[in-house]
Amino acid sequence: MKAAAKKSIRSKSARKTKLLVYIDDGQYSKVALKFACAKAANSKHPVEMLYVLEPMDLVGLTGVEEVMRKERREKAEKVLTKLAAEAHAFAGLTPSLIVREGSLEEQILGALNADEDIGVLILGESTDAKISNKMVAWLVTHACGELQVPIMVVPGGFTEQQIIELA
Repeated sequence: MKAAAKKSIRSKSARKTKLLVYIDDGQYSKVALKFACAKAANSKHPVEMLYVLEPMDLVGLTGVEEVMRKERREKAEKVLTKLAAEAHAFAGLTPSLIVREGSLEEQILGALNADEDIGVLILGESTDAKISNKMVAWLVTHACGELQVPIMVVPGGFTEQQIIELA
């Protein structure tokens, strides 16, 4: 029985552990990504950025909805591409880009469940109490029991020096 347990532990430690960073339009997402990339550069683990396009409430406007959906997807890809370039300049690595559509909660959990190599979820949190990352609150209050990975919350006010020191 002990040999089987050791084999299981070895196989898990041998695989690469991805860092998944939830990205939205907040400045704190940029800080969380830099933190993840600095940590990944030290540990040689890959980083993935996840941007979620939440459903729009445009019932009966199918043509308009499709145009807006396309524009939102292009915006998400533009944001992710820009952040990937900044991450590369900062830490020398280029994160993978993921855009998912659906409810924020379902897509975060879906991304985590779809890839067993994800070892940690990293989110940024605003330093301004009026601008909060709603994902942080939801994960902490509702989803902790469903998660199979730890959550790291990175304060949005971290400087690059703090990121480097802590990563």
